[in-house]
Amino acid sequence: MMAATCNKNKQLFLLGLLAASGLAGDCNKNSHCSSGEFCYSSANSCSNRNCDCHDCDDYNGAPGFSSGSQNCQRYENICGGDCTASAPAPTRRPTPRPVA
Repeated sequence: MMAATCNKNKQLFLLGLLAASGLAGDCNKNSHCSSGEFCYSSANSCSNRNCDCHDCDDYNGAPGFSSGSQNCQRYENICGGDCTASAPAPTRRPTPRPVA
């Protein structure tokens, strides 16, 4: 009985270290995030709270997600707007010609 208790305590300790280290995510759905945040997955799939909450404002209304993706749906549900919008590409300024 003592060995089983010891092993269980070791497992709980290791899980605590994993969570404290930042290696574990903190959401698997938007309701786990604060107001103005959505649950983002780098793999576009969240389970077991392995994803991270991202602030809507970080994307400036142009996250550029793929249509129909989990990230796109979660972004639109919380942040609104078009999740497929992308920031405009920078434009080149014309090179001034030297005056003769």
